[in-house]
Amino acid sequence: MHAAPSVRYPVARSRAAGLFLAAAWGAGVLVTLWWTWQASAPGWRQGAAALLVLAAGGFGASAWLRSTHGTLAWDGAHWSLERAGGSPDPGRIEPGADLQWLLLARWRPETGGAAWLWLEHRQAPHAWDALRRAVYSRARTEAPPGVQSESQPPVSSP
Repeated sequence: MHAAPSVRYPVARSRAAGLFLAAAWGAGVLVTLWWTWQASAPGWRQGAAALLVLAAGGFGASAWLRSTHGTLAWDGAHWSLERAGGSPDPGRIEPGADLQWLLLARWRPETGGAAWLWLEHRQAPHAWDALRRAVYSRARTEAPPGVQSESQPPVSSP
C-alpha cells in the first residue's frame, strides 16, 4: 500500500460555517419572536431569551471572524498547520463530517488543545482530492521491506 502524496491546503474562514451559524442564529431569533408573540403577557423569560439569542449571535460571529487561517500540510508521514504569520505546528487531523465538498476536521496540535477546521473544495479545487486522500490515509508506521523493526525478533530461515 502506498502512502498518500504530500499536499498543502489553505485553511481560511469558511463561507459554509458562516451560513450555518447565521441559519442557527436566525432560527433562534424566529423561535424567540414566536414564543414572545404567543405569550399572553411577555415577561422576563422572553427578555432573557432575547438577550441569550443576541449573546449567542455575537459569540458565533466572533468565533467565525477569529477562525483559523493558514496552511495545512501533509508530508507523507506527518501533519502540520502553519498559521498566518507563524511557524509550522505539528499535530494530527481527525475527520468529523465529510460532505464531499466540505470537510469539517478537528486539528489536534502536539502542544495540546484542539481547533475545528472547515475545509472547503472551493479554497483549492486542484488539491482537494489529494487532501481527502491524506486525511483518510494512515501514517506509515511499519518498517520498509528488508528493514527489521526493534520490536520484532529476527526471522530465521530453516
